[in-house]
Parts: sequence; structure tokens; C-alpha cells
Amino acid sequence: MSIEPGTVFGNRYTLVSRIAVGGMGEVWRASDRVLGRTVAIKLLSANLAQQEGFAERFREEARHTALLGHPNIATVYDYGEDDGASWLVMEFVEGEPLSQIIREQGAQSPRRTAMIIGQCAEALQAAHEAGVIHRDVKPANILLRPDGVAKLTDFGIARAKDAAPMTRTGEVMGTAQYISPEQAMGKTVSGSSDIYSLGCVAYELLTGERLFDEGSAVATAMAHVHNVPPPLPVSVPNALAAVIESCLAKDPAQRPESARAVAKAMKGGPAAAAAAVPQGFATRQMPEQSSTRQLTSPTAYATHPADRYGAGQGGRPSGPSRPVALPERKTNPWMVAGFGVLTLVAIFAVLRMTGLVGEGSKPTPKPSSGVSISAPPSTPSESSSSSSSSTPARPSNAPPPPPKPAASASIDLATYRGKDAQIVAGALTRRGFTQIVTEDVESELPPGTVVAISPSGLQPLDRKITLTVSMGMRDRERPSPSTNTPSTTPSSRN
Repeated sequence: MSIEPGTVFGNRYTLVSRIAVGGMGEVWRASDRVLGRTVAIKLLSANLAQQEGFAERFREEARHTALLGHPNIATVYDYGEDDGASWLVMEFVEGEPLSQIIREQGAQSPRRTAMIIGQCAEALQAAHEAGVIHRDVKPANILLRPDGVAKLTDFGIARAKDAAPMTRTGEVMGTAQYISPEQAMGKTVSGSSDIYSLGCVAYELLTGERLFDEGSAVATAMAHVHNVPPPLPVSVPNALAAVIESCLAKDPAQRPESARAVAKAMKGGPAAAAAAVPQGFATRQMPEQSSTRQLTSPTAYATHPADRYGAGQGGRPSGPSRPVALPERKTNPWMVAGFGVLTLVAIFAVLRMTGLVGEGSKPTPKPSSGVSISAPPSTPSESSSSSSSSTPARPSNAPPPPPKPAASASIDLATYRGKDAQIVAGALTRRGFTQIVTEDVESELPPGTVVAISPSGLQPLDRKITLTVSMGMRDRERPSPSTNTPSTTPSSRN
């Protein structure tokens, strides 16, 4: 059957112009002769339509999708077959695919990301409640209208394609970057698989880059199974980052329990976000922002409902394009002196309690939190006043209990080397590290990327972490030749 402008399907829909072409078929703008409206027709490729059982599965999915009445799902109007060609008539959405928006505009602001992801999550919840799993959630299947309404498309094709062999040329490439680990392993999928794919879309919105893109479909799919997701930018609020990273958990049980929970998190701010993240999710530690945090977002976390996840202009992230320098805090000498005095007083008090120094004036013991330390032996007058106490006192020569070990986390240099320093700093901060500084060095790596991290491995969260950041290779000035002075190697500029 010839497919060109003017071709009529079902004796009703006239093709007007081709919108897109993919490995699964074509999408055309068409005119409905009966109702006089513009529609979109998806024509499946002849190869897929001829596979055994494919047409029946697609037909069944078309029926299910037609029953999904949701404002964020592109409506299915009709389905038919002409001369062996299967076609699906859908709502024509005036807008652009999210993939094109990201390609042209780059990373989006946290606020706009939350708005889009929230709408898509509501659409997925409606589909899941109807027993439909999308299986192909990706930016190309999300249309954004000029008024900001997001439309999720291609439900029927996604389910039908799952039945086709994944080794066919071109059929995996379109979804490998967004496939869930369980899909990649050929395991049973559920609505949680759609949540993972939606997390991939959210990551791409916030960074402008795909989560994994290893060059081939197989390598990319295996990266979803084994690789740790790269860190999100430091400008992403902790609450939003926690939800997205839980969506990207390898184990479906570690993801939000439903798409509805993700939708509520995108609209409800930090409280709703905390409720969406499963309690068992512990891949990364994400403390709330506080005054002890050295690295903060360029804009404060907004409390206005419309700005819960930051405000960017025109959907673009604010702040400098190059990673900002993260200088180490200068220490106040008077503060150091004060801490020194307090330290000496604390040491003297411990020595007094353990009996290693002589008794002098007896200060009134202050209650402590979690550790009970008895006062020095009392005088007769003190014994009479305290005889009513039934709590036994610990011997004065007993050593104080050892301090509890500080919480720690592991730092893998291979995960962060070559990554944007600002993104790495944000990831380490969300994991709980509170002291992160940078040192610039000349390096062949691109400027602004991490060359080294010191120390690495398992480290306490209060340990100072130094990021060695590349500033590129600078041209060195060559000394002018002179017969009177010996030539020397010029020192590098600071």
C-alpha cells in the first residue's frame, strides 16, 4: 500500500503531512473527513505488523488505551487495518516532543521538571489503575503543549513492541536509554518499571543528558542493570533529588510505591517528597539543607507552592554555566582560641573524674546526655542530703565510655572522575558530607571536571573532602632569549 499525502485510511482519514519516522513506523498528520478535525495517525511498519501475534496484541492494547480518559494522555479515537497495514488514530497535540525541547534548550529548571514529571506520573497512575503498563516512557513520547500541559503518548505501541524480538535492528535503540533493569533482564515488569523510566526522563530534564548512553543498545541496557546513576546537579533541591534517585533504584521495591506517590511529591514539596521515598531506600543519604552545609543551591529553597522546586527563567536553570569555585572556609582565630580553651577545660574535667589529678574546688556537676558520670566522693554533709538517691554511682576510676563512631560513606573516584565538579559536590553533599573544598590544577581533562578526590574510600561524613578540579592546560610564556642570563623554566601562573 502506497503511503503518501492524500492516502486515505478507513475511507475516512486522509494523510496530510508526515510528522515523524521511527523504527516502529510513521506518524502522520491527517484530516478526519467525518468530524472535520485534525488527527494523528500512527502507521506500524510492515515488518512488525506481519509478526505472528503482533497485530492481535496491538489491537488489544489499542482497546485498552482508548478507555483511558485522562487529561495527560493523548486520546485514542480509532483503530483499523488496510491491506495488511495497521493504523491507530489519536488526538493531534499542538506542541513539541520533550526530546526536541531538551535538544534545543538543554537542562530545565527544577520547577519546570517537577511540573512535567508530576503530570506524567498522574497519567501513568491512571494507566496502571486500568491495567496498562506503558513500557516505553521517554521524552519522545511526551508532548508539551504551549500552555504547559503534558501529554503521554504511544501506550499501544509500547506494549505491542514488547512482544517483538529485542535483537531486531533499530528496535531497542529508541528505548534502551530509558529501560528499567528488570526489562533489560527480561524479567516480569510492573508499574514500577514505568516509574524507573520516568526517573530517567526527570534526570535528563535536570541535566540535559541521558542517564546512560553507552553507544550500543546492549551496553546501555546493561548500564541500567549494573552502573550507579551519575549524580544530579547541586542546584537540584534535596527533596526533589531524593525522589528522582529513588525512582532510579535498581530494586523495584526501593522505588516509590506508585506513580501517584511521585505525582504528589512533584506537587507537594519536601513533606510529600519525603513520604514518596521508601523507608528502606538507603543508596544515598540526603539530609535537609542546614547552616552546616558548605555547598548550597544558587537559589534558596522556595516555599511558595509555584516555586517549591526552584524558579528558573523560561524553564532554564539559573546560575553560572561553569562550576563555581568552592573555597575552603577561613577560620576565625578568636574562634580557634575559644575552642582551645574549651578543650583544655574538658580534658581537665575528664582527668579529675578519673582520679588522675588532685582534688581542688569541686564544681557542681552538670547533667550530660546519654552518659552518667558520678561526682567526686561526697563529704559527710553531702552524704546526708543525697542519701535518698537510689541510683548507684559509677566508680570514680572508671574510664568514660568510648564515643560513638561517626557515620561514614564510601567515595569511589572512578564514579566521579571526569564529571562536572559542581555536580559531584552536590552528590557528595546529599550523601551527608559537610566539608567539601576544591583545588584547581592544570590537567588534560576538560576545565571544571574532577581530576581526583582526596581522601577516597570509606570516610566519615565529617571528614574534609578535597576535589581536585581541572582548569585545563594553560599556555606557558616562553622567556625571550638572552645572552647575558641563563634560560630558566617559567613558573606557572596562579
